[in-house]
Amino acid sequence: MELIDAKVDDIINEYENKIIYTKIENLQNIKKILDDKNIKIESAEIEYIAKEKINISDNDKNKIEKLINAIEYCEDIADYYINIKNI
Repeated sequence: MELIDAKVDDIINEYENKIIYTKIENLQNIKKILDDKNIKIESAEIEYIAKEKINISDNDKNKIEKLINAIEYCEDIADYYINIKNI
């Protein structure tokens, strides 16, 4: 409840971790609440999130998966963002 009061936008369960989404102006406050409760924070960073995610066809999905694999092994690309639901 304290996180909701601190204006957390969303909490997602991912494997053994929790991902907390909030607006930039609330990040430090939420980080402090977690620190005060001795909850380990793996990282706290600003990230681009798509407002709307889209579905793509299976044919396009295969093409984009190949592109993502190529991007992940490219030393010149530090980060990338996608707005696709079904990848």
